[in-house]
Amino acid sequence: MNHSMLQLLQQLLMLSKMLQKKIKSRMAHLNKQEKRDKSFDGTKSFLELLDSEDFDSDDCLPEIVRTESYFNENESTIDASPLCSQIPPNSHYVRSKGKTCNTFNTQANNRDNGIINVEMIRKRALQDITNSPEVVCLGSNNCSDRAKNLCIKSEHIYNKTNQFDCNFKVSGSGMNKSGSSSSGGKLPPHGPRRPLMPSRHASDPFVPVRRRFPVSEEENKHYIAICCLACSRWQKLQAVDIDNVRMTFSLFGNSLKSGGDVSNYVMFAFCRLMFHNNHPSKSKKNYFFSSIGDKLLNELAFDEMAKIKKCFDGAATARKLHLCDMLFFPINHLDHWFLFIVNLKDRMLAFLDSLHHKSDPYFEGIIPMLINNFQIVWDKFECSAIDFNSFRVFFPPVPRQEFSCDSGIFVMKCIELWSPRVVLLNLLSKDDINNIRAQYMNKIFFHTSNAMLQTESEDLVVNWFQNDEFRYDGFAIFLAQNVAPVR
Repeated sequence: MNHSMLQLLQQLLMLSKMLQKKIKSRMAHLNKQEKRDKSFDGTKSFLELLDSEDFDSDDCLPEIVRTESYFNENESTIDASPLCSQIPPNSHYVRSKGKTCNTFNTQANNRDNGIINVEMIRKRALQDITNSPEVVCLGSNNCSDRAKNLCIKSEHIYNKTNQFDCNFKVSGSGMNKSGSSSSGGKLPPHGPRRPLMPSRHASDPFVPVRRRFPVSEEENKHYIAICCLACSRWQKLQAVDIDNVRMTFSLFGNSLKSGGDVSNYVMFAFCRLMFHNNHPSKSKKNYFFSSIGDKLLNELAFDEMAKIKKCFDGAATARKLHLCDMLFFPINHLDHWFLFIVNLKDRMLAFLDSLHHKSDPYFEGIIPMLINNFQIVWDKFECSAIDFNSFRVFFPPVPRQEFSCDSGIFVMKCIELWSPRVVLLNLLSKDDINNIRAQYMNKIFFHTSNAMLQTESEDLVVNWFQNDEFRYDGFAIFLAQNVAPVR
């Protein structure tokens, strides 16, 4: 091997050492060969991995060619002129513009079949890290949900330890809507809430009068239309069908018109409306038909118990009764409506009546009969043992009614608004009854659960004032003049 060949090999050895140092400094974090195989793109030469500023301007580097055999001693000598005179200083132009380098590669490939093809070297080169698979998000944890679930589990452990609730279930991360919290019916940490009693300066006439239940012009038109339909040739046409609670225009309009007595069917529909708008799984309140309250005021026969059990089982599918905060029972007794509330959370039995007081003879036999029958029904159909005789009987202050026909409207509004920390005297009065009637008529008729929407019934109500046949009906004009105006 002649002197020029030795000089070339020395330069190649020096270059390999520099490359080795450079690669070690760049890839010190990769210790295994299998990780290095994913570090570089095989389509790039080793010189592209080096920055131009890593070398002095006088250093000119040829493209690296790794061989598996040494040059043959019989090969012709290779021009050993300085590398700077053969290759441009910029390493990026080595392959494209370096004539001397290309000549060198061509001669070497032609003389020795043992030299590895450059393309084969690139295939063996390390792969680029960017070719690795993208990060896939398998899931995430919501701090709020985890905190709620931990609270549920801790309450369950506490209740199980103290044998408070043997039926509550925690389903891991998925929470059951009907039992998502064990706080329903549970005594508050600081004892039962004390019902608010309004002071003299926190009620009328010291509270300024305001429009508490405004009715829009469109709502008033619909109200008038339904009242007119109740006495027209369409009076037997079905107007409401909410969960199989059905009413004709005659029954629906005559119950909610000004001066009308609220029928049981209107109360049924209102309880279904409250169920949909305030589902027990969220509100922790259950609403019972007035027929159940009527049965609790009489001797409990066998067939009556079967009906009550069916009603209790149906209500428990939405939320277990012992996990509810309050149970509402509207009752119509002697053509008068009052509301019976079982407040499990505050250990209270509340009676809301817009006409009678606790000491009135009207409630003389009602209170003991209701408490006794409800205790019997609860012990028979509910698993949790609660002594309702130990509950406090309370009569919250309720605005006084002016007409006997308004008791049902007061009961409906009490179902919607009352809680121990609410003063009803500051929320409504007898002057709001007509507006409340118009509001409830619109809410029930146009509720999304009403199956009579998008039928002839809705068309009659909506287009009542647009149809000349209806507009000039003398009876309709008479009703329009006597229905409560918008305030």
